Amino acid sequence: MINVGSRINARKVSLIYFYEKLFSKEISQKDVLFDDIIKIDKLINLHEDSAKEKKDLQEEIFSYYSNNDWKEDIDYIMTNLFRKEIQEWSWVDMEFVNSVVPVFEEYIELVSEKVNSNTNSFVFSEMDIIDRAIFLLWYIEFHIIKTPKSIVMNEMIELAKRYWDASSQKLINAIWHNILEEDSNTKQ
Repeated sequence: MINVGSRINARKVSLIYFYEKLFSKEISQKDVLFDDIIKIDKLINLHEDSAKEKKDLQEEIFSYYSNNDWKEDIDYIMTNLFRKEIQEWSWVDMEFVNSVVPVFEEYIELVSEKVNSNTNSFVFSEMDIIDRAIFLLWYIEFHIIKTPKSIVMNEMIELAKRYWDASSQKLINAIWHNILEEDSNTKQ
């Protein structure tokens, strides 16, 4: 039987990991952020070659997050963000984390396509990063862990209440239902 508290904590750890991965992809593609970083660096250190520095910085960040071992990231999240020692990790359902986190790259495009095909007012890549992370976590948990639909929906709504804009919750909920219906029609 699942320890509900450790499963909730596992969702939080996984959500942070997904957010970190999505943020790193986003940041590696945003020139304006790197322009600001380079401007500050030039003011402080009086560097001149900002175009090369920006490209180097973008490549370094993208390389770090795309090549870093997910297990190291999870260790970092649990140790530094939750301030727990490795010996105390029984508070997290590691079986859940070990099943959900490694398939991030495998599911990101699929979830993006599913969201995009179920909305006309925005696309997945324009959603807030936390929204994308929650959608991805929801979809992976439902399909990999096989958590019942009602439980996944309730848990994701709880995360949504905590992190999403209240006005977007109904829209997000409608998209979830459409995706679930689409997936169950595909299986039949």
